[in-house]
Amino acid sequence: MLLSMLILTGAIGSFYVFGLNFLRSDQAFATLSDNIDKGAANAMYAPTSANAFDEYVTLEEPIVAGKSFKITFLQDNTADRYIIEMGDGMRMSVTNTNLMYTYELKGKYVMELKVLKDGLFQMIGTKKIKVK
Repeated sequence: MLLSMLILTGAIGSFYVFGLNFLRSDQAFATLSDNIDKGAANAMYAPTSANAFDEYVTLEEPIVAGKSFKITFLQDNTADRYIIEMGDGMRMSVTNTNLMYTYELKGKYVMELKVLKDGLFQMIGTKKIKVK
């Protein structure tokens, strides 16, 4: 019974999201693509082409497993917040200019930085680090 309700909810949701125009197969894809605002496709995420990680963040070195190190976010007056992925499964939303973090294990990690500006996520870049 629960599975039937889940399937029914999904079907109703699909009709709501895609509208009845989807049922007219000769116009379905043209109607859907014609109704998409070109700017709306990137409304939630706007990637950049350059890796500007070091322009937005400085890291206190050396980075040693089990020891906290300081991450400093350089001033960007237009940023609402930063999203930083540490490469070890931890993702943080940051509104402060300073952050302390500790890697528990030695190894190589890739940090990824995004910024939220005016409701849009923008990819800033990545940085490969080695934790000793």
